[in-house]
Amino acid sequence: MKNQAGSFSQTAPDKLELKKGGGCLGCFGIPFFLAGIFMFLAVLQIVPFSNAQEVPWWSWILLTFMAVVFTLVGGSLVFGRHWVVLDLNKNIIWKAWGWLRPMKGTIYDLGNYRTVILRLVPGDSDTSDSYQILLRARNETTELDLHSTNFYGSTLTEAKKISEFLRMPLIDLSSVNPLEIAPEGSSPSNPEAGDADMAKTNIAPPLPLNPSCKIEQEKDFLRISIPGAKFTPWWLLEVAIPFALILYFGRGIIGFFISSHTPPPVYFFFLSFFFIFFFVIPLTGILKKYGRSKGFLTSVLVDKKGIEITHIKKKVNLPWAKIVGFDCETAEDLRNRAMYESSISPSRYPGRRSSTQQPNIPGWLMRLNRYTKSKGIVVKTLDDVHYFGAGMADDELRYLFWLIQKYSKQREQT
Repeated sequence: MKNQAGSFSQTAPDKLELKKGGGCLGCFGIPFFLAGIFMFLAVLQIVPFSNAQEVPWWSWILLTFMAVVFTLVGGSLVFGRHWVVLDLNKNIIWKAWGWLRPMKGTIYDLGNYRTVILRLVPGDSDTSDSYQILLRARNETTELDLHSTNFYGSTLTEAKKISEFLRMPLIDLSSVNPLEIAPEGSSPSNPEAGDADMAKTNIAPPLPLNPSCKIEQEKDFLRISIPGAKFTPWWLLEVAIPFALILYFGRGIIGFFISSHTPPPVYFFFLSFFFIFFFVIPLTGILKKYGRSKGFLTSVLVDKKGIEITHIKKKVNLPWAKIVGFDCETAEDLRNRAMYESSISPSRYPGRRSSTQQPNIPGWLMRLNRYTKSKGIVVKTLDDVHYFGAGMADDELRYLFWLIQKYSKQREQT
């Protein structure tokens, strides 16, 4: 089977291979590579400059440095390749890098690893979230990075390939609570785990005294209507502050237009623009948020076909065949995530911090954590990760999560 770029392929009965590089990324590097070659030709005087005699000596040094950088960066994008090979016959993992052909590689003993891990790597202002596939060592202290993408669905597909090929358990650590995914064709490590999970699901958490959402539960379906965020006077600041700026600076601007003899239609246009931009638009946004706070913003329908999530006018259908699992990320979970990770048994969920290791969290960050809001209920599918109920109270979120889990278990039994 021919290996596709960015995807593991079984090239032999006992070999799984990944080859990365080239493709669209290579096309992106072509201009950089050609620019570097052109600079080298200019430095070697093969491509002469008409004013070469007037160019200072230090410019040639700078041009040479730029030629090296552009050529290496462009060449790496065009010709650079990465290989990851899992070989059961030799019981090794081979990772290599090179230009079109392997030039440098490292061999790892496959017998030292026992668990496949899928982990979320949060992004920042410059990068997006990514999902990583790693192999966890038997000593539970080291991990080997195999592959990563920016999409949960494609990363999960590759992780399942590796898990099924190596016959290792797959642990999904992309959310607060670990999710163990057994390889197809293998028996669960604990045959009573399913019964234990069902018994746990039957224990209902306390029902909130004043639930904000509307719950309709029948034998064949479960419908949850979630309202928008409650109105708060703090919203008015979005209008009050810009309007105060208009009143403060408006008199000076009008005085400037009058003293400069600006035609009335001109300064009327500018004042109208500022009035619309700093008052009308923020006021429209506040009115929309206020209207949404009076009704239900999100509707979740759970039936025999799957889960349907409708947010305002956007509808997403998630069939049961594509749903991998659920999670509930409350504000308490997110505030104490580091503590939560340290309390998880590493033998049960590899990839979590040992309970003897205490997280080093600054005090000011812990004080800010009190303002953390819940991320809601997580629905993991073969395609993507979906959230609903963000910002809801923790007790109500746990109750909704229990309802969905209960319905899912009952559907599996029938």
